[in-house]
Amino acid sequence: KSRTVPDQLRKRDGKVQGTAKLDVGCTSQIILRKTEPGELIAEYFKDHYGHTFDLKHIHPSTNFPRNVASKLIMGVTPQHVLSSARQQIGTSLKRDNLITMKDIGNIKTSFNISPKDGQRHKNDMASVDLYVRECARLGEHNPIPLYKKQGECMDGFEENDVCLIIMNTVQKELFKKFVGNIVCVDGTHGLNSYDFEITTILVLDEFREGFPVAFLFSNRKDQHVYEVFFKHVKNAVDMEEININTFTTDITNVYYTAWVSVMGSVSLHLYCSWHIDRAWQQNLRKVNSTEEKNWVYKTLKYIQTLPNENAFVTEYFSFLTKLSSKDSTQQMYNYLKTYY
Repeated sequence: KSRTVPDQLRKRDGKVQGTAKLDVGCTSQIILRKTEPGELIAEYFKDHYGHTFDLKHIHPSTNFPRNVASKLIMGVTPQHVLSSARQQIGTSLKRDNLITMKDIGNIKTSFNISPKDGQRHKNDMASVDLYVRECARLGEHNPIPLYKKQGECMDGFEENDVCLIIMNTVQKELFKKFVGNIVCVDGTHGLNSYDFEITTILVLDEFREGFPVAFLFSNRKDQHVYEVFFKHVKNAVDMEEININTFTTDITNVYYTAWVSVMGSVSLHLYCSWHIDRAWQQNLRKVNSTEEKNWVYKTLKYIQTLPNENAFVTEYFSFLTKLSSKDSTQQMYNYLKTYY
């Protein structure tokens, strides 16, 4: 015997965290019109109305899933991805900083990343070998330009050296598309007990965000291994010469020297501001009193952010003169004069 159930009883309970749907007409929108000559005119209404901004209902940024997928493909664990996202929280909290395991699961499904935590075998060396063999079956889509494992002999390497380079198809396309503007090479170490370093090449994409386009895993941290890395990247993208406007690294010339010898000229070589800031803070011990340390650091940060070159030069050399005039800041003066 059938009966009719009232509509209000058919509705399921609302989610505990609420819903992303709005019961109001928000004024924020983009209106695109096409004129008779074929021109497109866009009107952007920025201001929102009738609702609040709740981070749990905002989707991650467009580029974020690709970054996470690249890390997962490389075998970075979901736990480390979560930890990395939390560590990037600054003065302005973003949805990307609040990524959850469910988000990572959705990304793994979207990018067809199946192996759990990127691990094929309990033994790390065996796991890497299995991964390289799997990639070799992909033919022209093989993301491994070079793999030199421990125990093998290869020209330019010691028998105990390790060198693994990874660059997939998506990374190749983004490298070719964005490499002419800004390139950053960053080295990260201390992630495990092997003392291997992961070196990453990043380009600035259409969203003005850094996107990793190639990875190097190696126990070596010298010019030779970086030249090998850059040569295989260059061959993978099939570009004869790669000239870029700005090349950014940490406070060392080894990446720059290797890049220029392989890729081509660089208009401007800059040190990463984060590494500079860390170096300054580490060298503040050269200043005696806490009060003077605060003064030195605040002045350096002020000068660092000056947009006008003439003002920067004037303020910087004036600051050096003040440092040199005091015994308590003489060591800091010598450090800045030597390295900057």
